[in-house]
Amino acid sequence: MNFKKNVAAILTGITLASMPAMAVSASGMPKNSSNYWNKVRYIKVNKNISAVQRKVKNNSIQPKINKKMTVKKGTVLVVDRLKSSHNEWLLLDGLKNSKNSVWSTNQKNTNWMSKYTPKKIDNTTKLVTLTKKINITEKATKNHQIQNKTLKKSSLKKGSVVYVRSFGGNEWLVFGNNMPKTSKNGAWVTNNKGTNWMKKYTPKPISNKYIDLNQDVSITEKAVKNNVIQNKNIKKDTLKSGTTILVKPLSKNEFLILSSNVPNTSKNGAWIIQGQNNKFSDSQILKSQYNTTPTSDIGSDYTDAYFQSNIGNKDKTIATAGQKVQAKKVDDNNALIKVDGNEYPMPISKDIQLPTRNNVYASQKSNIVFSLYAPNDSNAVTLSSYAPQNGDQWRQMSNDGKLKVFEYLAKDNGWLHVGDINTNNK
Repeated sequence: MNFKKNVAAILTGITLASMPAMAVSASGMPKNSSNYWNKVRYIKVNKNISAVQRKVKNNSIQPKINKKMTVKKGTVLVVDRLKSSHNEWLLLDGLKNSKNSVWSTNQKNTNWMSKYTPKKIDNTTKLVTLTKKINITEKATKNHQIQNKTLKKSSLKKGSVVYVRSFGGNEWLVFGNNMPKTSKNGAWVTNNKGTNWMKKYTPKPISNKYIDLNQDVSITEKAVKNNVIQNKNIKKDTLKSGTTILVKPLSKNEFLILSSNVPNTSKNGAWIIQGQNNKFSDSQILKSQYNTTPTSDIGSDYTDAYFQSNIGNKDKTIATAGQKVQAKKVDDNNALIKVDGNEYPMPISKDIQLPTRNNVYASQKSNIVFSLYAPNDSNAVTLSSYAPQNGDQWRQMSNDGKLKVFEYLAKDNGWLHVGDINTNNK
């Protein structure tokens, strides 16, 4: 006889069929000689009864009595009538039992019991947060069944997030990443009355974010199947310190890389980055600090203006690109500029560049602008009509040929440094 508990449920094979027409006792239950008792059944005890406990050896109940007890009225049991004796009943579940033992009772009729329909066991897996500290016991498992043997005991702190599955009654299987390590063939079980020791866990929504790498970081390409990341590694690579990447958190220290500024993946692969916060930090969102001007044209009065490139000749540079100067238009053919208190005439023609009141310039691509200044620099001046949209780029030029690229994030109403472009690379 085997009285082991299945991991998924307890005694799921026990069924309560509707009763066919048959001889019944005074309690309304079928008589002890009925074929109804060829299956194990749930019952409720109507009156106090005596029960004895015997050892089970080689699947046989031994004659020697080890213990006696009184089963009180109202106790719910699972019973099985012995085939060899219509008066003897095995009490399979509902009583505390010793190892390799079974309780039984000898009753001449079925007046001592009534029909009982157990509540349906919800053995679906639930993700919960513990509302108080609980004790857990590791039980040995064999062939996916939990055995009576106890391997060790432990506890879980209040606030732990774990998966639970009901065995029925007060017993629960407990598992998840936040559990103590089990033995090779072990499973954690807890015995707690009711469900006030846990509450449904509602995870916080996961948002994609940009991170800046503070050092060279190794990344691993994982296989992807049916949109699920697998454990199989495809290849490894390294991202340089200073790189900014867009990631989706998978766990506290594991991220899926969403950026395009990383090596190409295989057909069914995805880059994963792992590590603590000392390897990277959340990217800083820059708020717009640039100024605006209603027009790029200079007027008849001196006003602040900027050249897109250096102005002068091979012997002398009058003004460098982006340098603030004073400029005014004299007539349709002439203009004046003032640099460091010195005034210089400028003829107006299609071949000569006039200074403009803005120093942020649109490119041929409508979503990209160029400037010598960053978007959070008040020295930058755009046209009043400039209104960046989500994903638009601001490229800051430098004398060494590098472009610092910022991307506008509408949800943050700010700019993110997403990388650099070296224009010197051919």
